[in-house]
Amino acid sequence: MTRRKQGAIRLSGQGRWVDTVMLSKPFLTTHEIAELLKVGEPTVRTWIHNEDLRAVKLGREFRVSVKDLEAFVEERATRAPSWRSPA
Repeated sequence: MTRRKQGAIRLSGQGRWVDTVMLSKPFLTTHEIAELLKVGEPTVRTWIHNEDLRAVKLGREFRVSVKDLEAFVEERATRAPSWRSPA
């Protein structure tokens, strides 16, 4: 179990604490999302291109609402495997 950092919240479906300053913005850039989820920006752009992650294009950049990001993460959340003790 991870400890709560001051000024952070747990992102739904993730075992990490996320800085609330970043989530207080209505829209996030692909760079910010990549940083939050510990993936590369090309991965985030692929999710957007494949319409897995909803986004709007503002100028030359894609932006994703925090609500859409939370829904995306929640859809992909997996449960930890249940462990059985050996018989």
